[in-house]
Amino acid sequence: MASRILQSVIRARTFSSSAIHAPANSVYSRVRNFIINNEVLRSDGHKEPKQTLSKMQKELLQQIEEVDINYREFKLRYSGKTTENLPNLIPFDEERRMMGCICHEDTHHISYLLLYKGLTTRCKCGHWFKLVDFNEYEAARDRYWKKIEREPENQKLMNQLNDAEDEMQRLLDASKDMTESSPGSTEMLDKLAIQWQKYREAYHLIRKKIDEACLTDIR
Repeated sequence: MASRILQSVIRARTFSSSAIHAPANSVYSRVRNFIINNEVLRSDGHKEPKQTLSKMQKELLQQIEEVDINYREFKLRYSGKTTENLPNLIPFDEERRMMGCICHEDTHHISYLLLYKGLTTRCKCGHWFKLVDFNEYEAARDRYWKKIEREPENQKLMNQLNDAEDEMQRLLDASKDMTESSPGSTEMLDKLAIQWQKYREAYHLIRKKIDEACLTDIR
């Protein structure tokens, strides 16, 4: 019953089944696996195959997608020194992509390059670029996070994520036999809503940290 209580916290949405295959121990995978592998969220009163996500799980995953950083959109990236072995990684779904390099910012000169997936390409100004799929790009993002995860501010964010996840699981377990008319169900709903918001916010801030680094450091 816990999932039906939690369901009133969120709005029904359509969940996209297309997913990035990030490293198994990444924050990206960890948050999604908490939802996907959570048996309390699966037990929503419907007899579904074990490999099928419940409506509740799909809706929660959609909320995570919405707070995540959308790096599929084009953005201006400020690059430090790049080399053939350490190029700027450009994520894209297709085999080739046209992109512009602002070679001289003071004159706004732009050189256009046609990138092919997996091939490192050098601009005439000296910058190197490589078109990669989103799985490879996500792996690079995770490697960068592992380097900075122990910094005090980042460790604090991870602690917030851990605490919110632990408390949310405790509340889910405590409410799994509740109905909407059970004593304390309203209070339980409020507590679940608060912890879910904390969980989403901690995840969003972690991903934002990584995204800010993507502009210069992830190669």
